[in-house]
Amino acid sequence: MELNQFQYDQLTSGGDCFQHHHSEDRRPNHDTVNSLQDLESVILKSANYTIRYEDDWIAVDTTSTMTLPVPKGGKEWKIVNVGSGVTVTITAPTNYTINGVSSITVTTQWQGKTIKSLNTTGYVAI
Repeated sequence: MELNQFQYDQLTSGGDCFQHHHSEDRRPNHDTVNSLQDLESVILKSANYTIRYEDDWIAVDTTSTMTLPVPKGGKEWKIVNVGSGVTVTITAPTNYTINGVSSITVTTQWQGKTIKSLNTTGYVAI
């Protein structure tokens, strides 16, 4: 196959072209990683709250109960106790469990749990 000048220039200019792309150009850089991290939502709760699928990080500063939604799709939440002397209770919805029990607690400030939905069967807490 003989290349015309345009095709030749594309192949030798170092950018993407009709024949191939450069994997180095596809690697995420620092700015890309930071922008993706910004996609996670962080909310502060000071009262009982029913967690939504749109939530990602939930910081809790008063003794309260965080109720999980019905499990689906492998969603993950991070729930952190940010209050001094606070007890955060994380409760599964009716007919579901977290590690085999209906609720778990976080009593130490700056400690938390990662809660992972196991599709439609319940939750695991790490």
